[in-house]
Amino acid sequence: MADAEKDPFVSTLLYIPSLLIAAAVTVACVSVGHIMIWRGTRNETSIPLWGAAYGLCTCAMIMVGLRGSIPYFLSIVVSNALLLVAVGLLWLGYRRFIGKTARHDLLLALLGGLVWLGFACDRQFFADINTRTHVVSAIQSVYLFAVAVDLINHKRKEPLPALSLTVAAIAVQQLLLIVRTVHLLITPLDASTATLPSGTPIALTLIGSVGFVVFLGLMQLALVGQRSEKR
Repeated sequence: MADAEKDPFVSTLLYIPSLLIAAAVTVACVSVGHIMIWRGTRNETSIPLWGAAYGLCTCAMIMVGLRGSIPYFLSIVVSNALLLVAVGLLWLGYRRFIGKTARHDLLLALLGGLVWLGFACDRQFFADINTRTHVVSAIQSVYLFAVAVDLINHKRKEPLPALSLTVAAIAVQQLLLIVRTVHLLITPLDASTATLPSGTPIALTLIGSVGFVVFLGLMQLALVGQRSEKR
């Protein structure tokens, strides 16, 4: 946490562990909101999948925020596995929303987390925090790209206004992931660091990602509402 100590702005307003815990509370509210909405719209099977995804994301953020206070296996391996499964469930939820079903959809939704666990078995690569970040970012990008493609294709069949906004939000998040990747390539972190990374760029990326999650949750509820109005 040396960067935080040198930068008073980071140590106060952009302190990463505090941001993660606050983000976890915010995402938990989104998850509860989806579950409450689902009670009145049981026909939309996408809503519980999205709610479960935000619940897993909440757990992942709490684990990462507690890094150093809980075993590293939980704060690194398990937390990122939960995060990637959450992204996979988001993708699966959109598949259900647009009416697409395939035999291996659930397996594909879990595949990101399984790939991560397989990657964690390779101690040589897994020991580098930069490599871990690149792997997580790449898997997230694949799922988000698949969601965007599905929504763009579905918009011709069901032109809901929130579809375009969702795709735009995904494009912005993809840009954030690219910026984070490039930043780590230019100024990589200490490969063997066991503490939670800090710094203004990382904090701003985190804030942007939380904003994306909240906005995505709102757009999901808007999609359900717009479909209901159309019917």
